[in-house]
Amino acid sequence: MRSKAGFTVTELMVAVALMGVIIFTLAAVFNQTQKALRRNETQNDILEKGRSILELVTRELEQVVPTNLRRETNFYLTLAQIPIVHTNRMDPNSLHTNILNDVFLQTRITNFWSAIGYRVVDPMTGGPARDGIGSLERFSPEPVRRFPIDNYFSRLFLRSAIETNNASLRTNFHQIAQGVVHFRMNVLDLDGRRLGWDTTNINTGYPLVRLDTKGALMKPPLVNTASNIVDAPIVVRQVFPGGSPETSFAFRSNALPAFLEFELGVIEPESYRNYLTMRTDRNPNAGAYALSRLGKVQLYRQLISIRQVAQ
Repeated sequence: MRSKAGFTVTELMVAVALMGVIIFTLAAVFNQTQKALRRNETQNDILEKGRSILELVTRELEQVVPTNLRRETNFYLTLAQIPIVHTNRMDPNSLHTNILNDVFLQTRITNFWSAIGYRVVDPMTGGPARDGIGSLERFSPEPVRRFPIDNYFSRLFLRSAIETNNASLRTNFHQIAQGVVHFRMNVLDLDGRRLGWDTTNINTGYPLVRLDTKGALMKPPLVNTASNIVDAPIVVRQVFPGGSPETSFAFRSNALPAFLEFELGVIEPESYRNYLTMRTDRNPNAGAYALSRLGKVQLYRQLISIRQVAQ
C-alpha cells in the first residue's frame, strides 16, 4: 500500500506566513477604513454645528432695531481679548489670526423689548476664553414691555464680562456651542465698504466720531464728523495703537450698521476634548496644544444684511 506524503514543515511555515500577511493587510485596510469613517463623522458634526450657529446668529442679527432714544446703544461690537496669531507648521510664512468679538444688539418682539448678545468664554471660569478657545454663549435677558433707559441691557451685558463670578448675571447666558476659536464681525456701510477708525474718508450716512485708544477724538476733522462725542449716533474706537484695523463700535439713537461680515471658526470636537482634559489635569502644555490645533478649524463666512436698514 502506497503512503501519502503530507505537508513539510517548510510548506506549513510558508502557508502560515502568507496567512499572517493577508490578515495583517486586511486589518490595516479595515483600520484605515474605520479612521476615514470617523474623520467623515467628525467633519459632518463640525459642519452641522457650524451651520446651526451661523443660522442662529445670522437670523438674530438681522432683527436688530434702533431704539430712537438719545444715547441708547442699539448695536455694540468690540474685541473681547488680544487676537491669537497662529503660524502654520507646514508653511512658517503663513499666519492665521484668530479673533474673538463680543457683540450686543437691541431687539423687539411685538410689544416687548429685549436684547441679544454673544460672547466666547472660558468653559471652566466663565471669563475670557483662555488660550483663544472656548464656548460660545448667548445673552438673553428677560424681555420688558417698556424700554428701560440708561442702556440697561447693554450695561448688563458688559457687567458680565467683569463680574464673572456673579451668579445672578450668569443666568442671562446660555451655552450654544463649544470649541469656538474664531468669532469675528466686520461692519460694512451701505456701499459694502468696511467701516473702522482707519477708514477716514467713508461717508457712512450718519454723523460719527472716531476715537483713539485713549478715548480722545482723532484729528484732523473727518467726513461726517459729529458735533460731540456724547450725542454722536456712531462711535468708532481704535482698539490697538499702530496700524491694526481692529475697531470697537457703538451704534446709538437711530443708527444701525448696513451689513455685517460674520466669520466663525470651530475646532474639531476631539481636539477640544483633549484640551479640556489637559486643563482639568492642570497640564502646563494645554495652551501650547490649543495653539497647535488652531490652524485645523472649519471656517464659515456669511454676509448679513440688517433688515431695518435695507427697508
